[in-house]
Parts: sequence; structure tokens; C-alpha cells
Amino acid sequence: AGQAIIDKPGLITANAAIIKAVEGIGSQSDYLTLDINYLDAANLTSNSIFINNTKSLTIADLDQDSRAIINNGNADIIVFTLEGDLTISNTIVGHSDILLANASQNSSIFLNGSIMTNLGNVSILAGADFTQSANIITGGTVDIYASNGRVFMADDVQTYTQNANIRYQAAGDIVIENINAGEGNVSIYSESGSVYANMDTNHVNITAANTKIQSANGIGTNVNHLNTLTDTLAVKGSGHIFVSDHSSVTIDQVDAVGIERVQSDGSTVSVQDDSSLSGLVCNTDGSNIVIQTLDGDLTINAFESSIGSGNIRLCSGSGNIELNDHIVSETGHISILSENDITQNANIETSGGTIDIKAANNIVMQSGALTRSLENNVQYKTSQGNIIINEINAQQGIVRIVADNGNITPAANNDSENILSHGLILQASGNVESLKTDVAVLTAMTAGNLIIENMGDIAIDKLSFSIHSILSDGIAQTSETTNYADLTASNGSIVLNTSGSITANDGNNDTIAINASSGNILLQSTDEISIQSKVNAGSGSISMIAESHITLGATDNKQSHVLTSGDGTIDMQSKGNINIFDGNMVSADANIRLFADGILTIGEIKANGGSVSLTAKDISDSDLTLSNEAEGIDIIADKLIIQSDLGAGVENRLDISVDTLSADVNLSGLFIHEVDGLHIDDVGEIKVNRVELDGHLSENEIGDTIEAGIRSQGAVDIMVDSGDFIQSANIISEGYVSIYSKSNISVDYIESQEHIYLEASGSIFDNKDDTTIDLKAGNNKWIECVADNIGSQEGSNDIYFDLADHSEVF
Repeated sequence: AGQAIIDKPGLITANAAIIKAVEGIGSQSDYLTLDINYLDAANLTSNSIFINNTKSLTIADLDQDSRAIINNGNADIIVFTLEGDLTISNTIVGHSDILLANASQNSSIFLNGSIMTNLGNVSILAGADFTQSANIITGGTVDIYASNGRVFMADDVQTYTQNANIRYQAAGDIVIENINAGEGNVSIYSESGSVYANMDTNHVNITAANTKIQSANGIGTNVNHLNTLTDTLAVKGSGHIFVSDHSSVTIDQVDAVGIERVQSDGSTVSVQDDSSLSGLVCNTDGSNIVIQTLDGDLTINAFESSIGSGNIRLCSGSGNIELNDHIVSETGHISILSENDITQNANIETSGGTIDIKAANNIVMQSGALTRSLENNVQYKTSQGNIIINEINAQQGIVRIVADNGNITPAANNDSENILSHGLILQASGNVESLKTDVAVLTAMTAGNLIIENMGDIAIDKLSFSIHSILSDGIAQTSETTNYADLTASNGSIVLNTSGSITANDGNNDTIAINASSGNILLQSTDEISIQSKVNAGSGSISMIAESHITLGATDNKQSHVLTSGDGTIDMQSKGNINIFDGNMVSADANIRLFADGILTIGEIKANGGSVSLTAKDISDSDLTLSNEAEGIDIIADKLIIQSDLGAGVENRLDISVDTLSADVNLSGLFIHEVDGLHIDDVGEIKVNRVELDGHLSENEIGDTIEAGIRSQGAVDIMVDSGDFIQSANIISEGYVSIYSKSNISVDYIESQEHIYLEASGSIFDNKDDTTIDLKAGNNKWIECVADNIGSQEGSNDIYFDLADHSEVF
């Protein structure tokens, strides 16, 4: 036509039509109405193209100019099918708005040729399905709507705008290949279907500044995630959600996305989504949620989901994760995984699942953040950084915290417990500092210090741990169950301070429960302390402080030793009894102090080169079967202090190997068996280190002193197997005094209100060679000395007696 082609009454009926005009084809009020199968149209200068076709129409390149429709008039292209499908087989080129539409809800649109317009908006409104097998490239917005069907983008096709918004909406599924809005926004909405990526996709599906995806069912699939490259993402689905972003993404509110919908008259109307969408929303039981970045940060600002038994995986590849809103799965499992840092500013909760938090670098729980699993295990693990814990509550589950190359510390400004659980496993290459816990069973391995303050009873014992890690397909993979036991600090101190009891068991049959290779150990309890396996401080000091009893071993347990070496001392203090069962040992190279308000029962105490101080209401030997035999030695020390409100060794002598002894006992008396010579003399002050709550030693040592010699309100009965008995300080007794030595007895002053009996295989003599009284017995009592020689052959070192009335000397 020379100018415009204007519709007049009647149809153009043919199989195919090539229509060319200079100033327009049809008009906004009078469409050119066709009844054809194939169309090729061109408008060369001005005005729009308005075409109706009565049936299915294929827009094709019939004149072999590489275009199916072109409008060079900087005006619109509007094509409708009144009935039937619309197929675009070749390229449509325009410079303004383009509308392709079905008037019938049963008709579909098939885009097999590209749509290109440098300035206008594109609207494709399908009555049923829209299948996109070619590109859409425009400088304006893109509006795709399949009102009664689905949208399918084929492999290797894209929809591209120059930073303008794109909206895809369908009644059914939406299958996405490549949608690129640049710095514009994208909205995807499936009213009753799912949104997922083309199965052949291995690249970004959606590029935008802000992306909003809504689906009546799922988003992405477990084997083919929907891939995005967007700054902010909001998704809402009623099924599984699988999204992978190729850079950094923030899950947050995305406002309504507006597009320009091209109208049938060529005008445009601004159309927006119903409302903004806040973050990640899914409220369908059993739905899995997987959101991950492949190369960037993941920030969660809005997470409003309730998925019942569904699992959650949040993962950042080479980036950080920042959690600013609650992450909740009622009974499903949760995994939060980062190749860099994780910062937790909000709660993570599941009632029946496990929680697995892993980072390559640091994990930081900010003040106020809570992680809670009501019935199952929780794990925090970092391979290179530190872990800061605010509050983890696993109730009947087990918490495992691992810092392979860092420290584990509490968050600031938290006065409550950091960890509440049945069991707690701690592993750190650095320090575990000042954690507040409420756990029943503890095991820990650190290279540095281990400082724990526990609420309630606690046991050192075996814990078996496994965790469910959520894979990228949303499936929970259960780790192998691993057993953990003992408290170990390879180069630091161990402090366990609890408001309940402490029980140290051998959880893995290695005969040790607590091991600090070179650090100090403090066990402090408001109740009792029960040591049922070895405690070893290496060369550090040990303090055990209990408001109730301290027990080492049992009748059938002879492996519960408390050991240290070097300069390390041992300090045990109980407001109840200290019971060291037979076969169990307290051993150090330095001083040992045992102080009990109740009864002290001794197994074996070895201060190899150090001294021992024993204070208790009553002191006895736990082995009642051995007596007068070297293999039954109870105490080995340079110096020994014995202080007792009742007595010491009453039922069975205390078998000792000490150089110097001073004692103060009460009515029950003192009964000693010395194996290799004994000196009664001033022992000075016996000091031990007190381990503080921070694992360091107190500036002020704990020391015991006693008046030199022996004072007893009961008997004093001492047997010496070999070596001399030397008395350089007074023995004052209200009971009888009996001293037996297989060598010599050297006396200074012995006073008894009862009898005095001295027997030596060698000599009995005065060690000061003076004329003062050496032996003094009570009224009607006797003094008996049995020896090969009493005094010396030269008449020196004689024994001088002081006899009360009616007393005798034998």
C-alpha cells in the first residue's frame, strides 16, 4: 500500500499474507482484521501496527527479509488472535511498545523468533501457555502473563532489558532460562504451579537488582536450583525452595515490582504486584528450603517460614553469612554453612531436628542470639577461626562446638548460661574461656585453657555424637556417630566450677578422665566430687574444692589417681569427707594438702620430694587388710603434718615413709607405722598452690602450720621398721605412748598421763645428752624401756625419768 492500511468492513481471508505499509497498518480504533494462517508485515515510516486474526496465526518471514514483523515508525506493534494460538516464527523488530496477545483463554503463544525493541515495552498476554524459544530484548519493561496456563523458556534463550523491570506471571508453572533486568527488578509469580529453571541450565537464570519470586508450589528443584544474580531476593512458596545466587544476596523485603502493560490501543498502564514480599516465606509442612550463594555473602534480614518437618540449608560460597531474622524449622534439620564468617544476630530454632553451623573462619553469636533444639543435637564448627557463643539450648540433646584453629569464648553482656544441654563436646586448638553451661555430661579437648562454669551436676564421661547435614538437594545426610570422652588440655589449664556435683569417669577405657599436660586443674563443686578415673596435671597444680565429699575410686576401681609432677602441688579441700579408696593414689613431686571437715580415708599419698599436710575430723587407712608391710605404704613424703579432731590410723595404722613428722590429734590417738626411720621435729609451713577460677595460681599460697612434735588426747603408738626413731620435739599425750624401732630410739621429751613403752633392737638414748627429764609418765603408770643398750656404754646420753606417784620403771 502506498500509505496506511485501514480496516474496512470485511475480512482479508487467505492462507498467507504479506502486508507492507508506509504510515501504519490498522489503527487503535480500527484493527486490520485477518483470517489467515501466516503473516509477514512491515511498516516503513510512521504509525503503529494493529492486527486481529480470527484464528491461529503464525508470524513468519514470508518475504525472506529475516523479519516477520518490522515497524520502523517508532510506534507500536499490536497483534491479537481472536481464536487460536499465536506463533512467532521469525524476528519481530520495533522501536516502541509491542503487544502480542490471545483473546481466547484457551489459546497459547509460541515465541520462536526474537522480539527486539530499543525503546518500548513488551507485553505478551497468553490465554493459556506461553512458550519462549527465542530472545526478548527491549529498552523498556517486559510483561509476560499466561493467564490460564504455564510459561516455558527453552534452553539458551533470554529476556533482556536495559535496566528496566521484568515480570513473568502464569496460572501454572513458570520455567526460566535467562531473565536479565540489569539494574532493574524482576517479579516471577506462579498462581497455582511451580517456578523452576530449565533442566539444561547451568548458568544464571535471573539477573536483577531486586528479585521477587512467588509460587503456589515449589521454587527450583532439588537437582536443578533456580540460579539468580541479584542484590535482594524475596521468595514465597508453598513447596520446596531451591535458590542459588552467583554473587552476594540479601534475603529481605522486595517492594511491588511495576511494569508497563501495553494496552490494546497502544497505550501503557503501570501494573504492579499486589504488594511487597518480605524475605523468605514458606508455610507448608515438609517443605525444604535451600538458599545458597556460589561466590558471595548471604544476608538473611527476613525469614518468615513455618515448614514443619522440612529442612533448611543456608550456604555461602567464599562469602559470609549474616543472620538478622529467626530461622525456624519445627521438626526438620537446619544447616548453615559458610566458606568465610557466620554472624548470628537472631535465633535459630527447631524442636525436633538437629542444627549444624559450620564456617571456614569465625562464627559469632551476638548478644541476645539463641540457638535452640528441644530434643536433638547442635553443632558449631569452624576450621580456621574463633567461635563466640551467646546461648545454645539443646535441652536433651548434645552440643558439639569445634574450633579447629581457634578459640571458643562467650559473647559479651550475657549473664545467663551459654550452653544448656544434656551433653557438651568442646574442641579447640586455642582456649575455651569462661563458658557458662548447664550440662549433665562434658567432654573437651583443647590446646589451651578450658574454663567452664556449670549449673548443676556434671559428669566427665563418654558422649556419642552425630549430626544431620543438609545437602544442596535438601536431603539430610547423617554423619557417622563418633565417640568422645575425657577433658584434655594439651598446653593449658582446666577449670570446672559447678553448682552441683562433679563426677569424672573413664569414658573411653584409656584409664584417664582429666589431663592437663602442663597446665593447672581446678575442680570446684558446691556438692561432691567423685573421681572415677585418672586426673593428671602433667607439671601443673591441682585444686579440688567441694562443699560435700571428695571420692577417689571405689572398692573395685583402683585407677582413679590424682597426679602431677615437677613444681605442681595438689590441694584437696572438702567440707565433707575425703575418701581415697584402696589402690588409688594422690601423687606429686611437690607438696600435697588434704583438708576435710569430715573423715579422711587414705589410699596412697606420694609427695616424691615434697611434703604432705593432712587435716580431718578422723584420718584412717582405706586398706584394712595390710599392716606393717612396705607394699601397703599410705604416705610418702619428706615432711608430714597430721591434724585430726579424733585420731589417725586408729583401726589400722597409717603406713608411712616420711622423714619428719608433727601431729596434733584428739581422743582417738595417733597410730603410725614408719618403714624407714622417723624424725619427730618441726616441719615448718607446708604450702600448696591454690588454682583460681581463671586457671592461674593464686598469689597467696595455702599453707598449714603446726606446733612441732606430737600432741594427742589419746594414745601415741609408733612402729619403725628400719632406721632410727629420732625425737627432737616434744611428744605430749593424754594416752599411752608406745614407740618401737628395729634400730635405735633417740628421745628428747615424752610426756604421758598413761604408760610409756619404748622398745628398740638397738639403743635407746637421750639425743641431747643433757640432764633434763626425757620420759614422764602419769600417776600409777609405768615406763618400760626394752633395748640392747639404754644410754651409752660410756655413760653419756642417759635417759632421765620423771615418775609420778606410784609409778614404776622397767
